[in-house]
Amino acid sequence: MLGQKTAEELFIEPLAELESRPSRPWPPTKKIAIFSIQRSGSTHFCNLLGSSNEFGEPREWLNQRALDLYLKSRNIKHLHFPDFLRDVLFKTTTPNGVFSINVQMNQYIHWRERGFDLLSIGFDKVFYLQRRDRIAQAFSFTKALATDQWMAHQAPKREVPPAAIENSLILHALYSFSKWEEYYNRHVAHCVDRTYFYEDLVEDAGIVQSVFRECGLECREPEKLSSSVKVQRTDEDDLRIRQFRNYLLGAE
Repeated sequence: MLGQKTAEELFIEPLAELESRPSRPWPPTKKIAIFSIQRSGSTHFCNLLGSSNEFGEPREWLNQRALDLYLKSRNIKHLHFPDFLRDVLFKTTTPNGVFSINVQMNQYIHWRERGFDLLSIGFDKVFYLQRRDRIAQAFSFTKALATDQWMAHQAPKREVPPAAIENSLILHALYSFSKWEEYYNRHVAHCVDRTYFYEDLVEDAGIVQSVFRECGLECREPEKLSSSVKVQRTDEDDLRIRQFRNYLLGAE
């Protein structure tokens, strides 16, 4: 849409901005990780937490696509990962010493299979955000892949009507979610302090405050917590989700 930036442009911006920041002289004193599977509302959740300026900057710093786009924009052939990780740790920690990161399970798996286990840096708190309605989650993921529009304020790369999203593609998303969840259960779940649900977060804003308490932090101005993420689901999306549910159940 006119005036809106694409997902690719928005992926690059935080990394470009990170490059120009000064580095703190000391490491974080508290590290927090928020794990999820895509389309669980983690960006909204982390935006609310991060807007306090007391919870670090819980972005998807390990998003490989974003890193690839950034390196290409800078004409850099290879990422020196230890330096990058140090920059993230020392440049995104808020003045109160808190570092936080939003990590999707597929990102965690990607880096762990390449020899870096994010959990090895030692987190004080690890949370997991999930979504009860996996079918709506899978449809949302499939639609985002098709349009490359991951948030409402992004310009889609292509227009794809919900009716054009095939059952097989939604099933493939459900399969991917199942594989990621199984990996989570094997390698991450034992480290998780608390699990939150997207549906509860939407209904109860007080959940965000409970996260601060869980971490031993105080949000001094809770009324100022904000997020730029808006609901993307349309009536046409709801209709397509109902059609897919009926397909799975063998209903008309």
